[in-house]
Amino acid sequence: MVTPYSFGSMFQDATPVLIVVSSIFFVVFIAQYIRYIKTVDLPLPPGPRPLPIIGNVFDIPKKLLPCDYREISNRYGDIVHLHALGQHIILLGSLEVAIELLERRSVKYSGKPYSAMSELYDATPRMTAVMNSGPTWRKHRRELHKFFSPSAYTQWNAMQEGGIRQLLSLLLEDPEHFAEHAELYVHSLPCLAYGILPKDHHDEALKLAMKGANILSDAFVPGKYLVESFPQAILRHIPSWFPGARFQREIATWRRTLSLVRNKAFDDSIAKMDIHSLVPYFGQRGGSFERSMVTAMVQEAEGKGTFSHETDSIARDVSFDVYLDFHYHRGGVDITLITTRVFLLAMALNPQAQKRAQAQLDAVIGATRLPSLSNRDSLGLPYIEALVMECHRWHPILPFTLPRMYTGEEDEYKGYRILKGSLVIANTWAFAHDPRNYPDPEKFMPERYLTKEGKLNPDIRDPRTFTFGYRRRACPGRHFGDASVWLAVASILHVFDIRPPLDDNGEPVALTAKFTEGLLSAPEPFQCRITPGLPPRKL
Repeated sequence: MVTPYSFGSMFQDATPVLIVVSSIFFVVFIAQYIRYIKTVDLPLPPGPRPLPIIGNVFDIPKKLLPCDYREISNRYGDIVHLHALGQHIILLGSLEVAIELLERRSVKYSGKPYSAMSELYDATPRMTAVMNSGPTWRKHRRELHKFFSPSAYTQWNAMQEGGIRQLLSLLLEDPEHFAEHAELYVHSLPCLAYGILPKDHHDEALKLAMKGANILSDAFVPGKYLVESFPQAILRHIPSWFPGARFQREIATWRRTLSLVRNKAFDDSIAKMDIHSLVPYFGQRGGSFERSMVTAMVQEAEGKGTFSHETDSIARDVSFDVYLDFHYHRGGVDITLITTRVFLLAMALNPQAQKRAQAQLDAVIGATRLPSLSNRDSLGLPYIEALVMECHRWHPILPFTLPRMYTGEEDEYKGYRILKGSLVIANTWAFAHDPRNYPDPEKFMPERYLTKEGKLNPDIRDPRTFTFGYRRRACPGRHFGDASVWLAVASILHVFDIRPPLDDNGEPVALTAKFTEGLLSAPEPFQCRITPGLPPRKL
């Protein structure tokens, strides 16, 4: 029997280290227990009253329109709780809340919702964006960091500048098809993965990548496949011949296509290399090769003597991830392309902003050369930087963050309880149109980021800090993508004038800014006139 005396004597005989460690564990246990008791008694965040069983199904907007979700936040607050068919959803309506939860508490708020379709077609181990945190995810992120971190992405400057020269030449020859030319420019960027540069829209490698991208787009349409609607996706076990199992037959085809996308371009890139020690893995090769992610990863591993089948698998996954990520997003239209289209629309609608940008380019660059990424920081083009920021803010390409799942134990925020397994969605569009941070948010005003002296104002938040995601789930290629957009903006403005189209009488047609609905939002098809500016520029 342990008496108070004997309990005290135990500590008298214990070492000082044991006493300290035991005390720490005791304090931590008490603190966690008190927090648990407090959390259990806390209310859920405010929200519309749920109905039995179905919850807030009728309160959730039928269309993915950020303005509709902003109305919910305006009514119930910056953090809203919704409940639909057993799934808890947390809607974040202010940037301050999003930063607190998605950045400062990112360890607990970085989980990815389970997707039966991604598991069935074997995408979860391949695509970093849909992979849950863990050892494999960290290896992927580590490899991506080698190529896209702020200190590494500049290795692709020459490739990006070659692509922009091709775009400018196409715009000069055939300005009416500017959308198609911009698409080809963007689709030339994934060549960094494999060293494959598409020559035109009929390129076989491009077609294969687009086919893979379309598979991802189809698979992630909410509610399209019944298997996603049942608990633990129990329908994934039914055979392909069973009525209603169309998804099983489609997935069999998808696996073959995605495997071909993942392996063919990789093997073609390796075939151009000539590293004797890798023959057991890839067979005999030879010939010249272009620098790419694949060649860099293989050469590094070979040089360290660490190449293995695991290294091969990671290299295939990461290059596949990057290659499809550039093409993936609703019909193969990628974020860089949409932002470029947003820029062209904004310039056609805002001639004064265009003239101010061109005046700065003329003064700093001159008429005999093009802007270069290598001296972007030293050029002194604050208005161009502000214009790029405003393109991201005026119309965020992703109106909402991709859903995250809260994976920790029950959390507390501002007196509210957040349940484990809750989906967390941030309304990025609402953040970018918050008049408290951006007065007159509907207006396109690059000058909002500048001081009276024309320098960048550090007190105005750069929208790229949240439009590219948060902390652990921020887009790993955001610096590369931002550089591609900056180069397109500066180069096009330095060479061309962008104006509204003309009607049959030669009068300018009034343009309106209209955007598509969905997970990604792009300008609806529009026309504009792209003509060489004065003085003549050197391409």
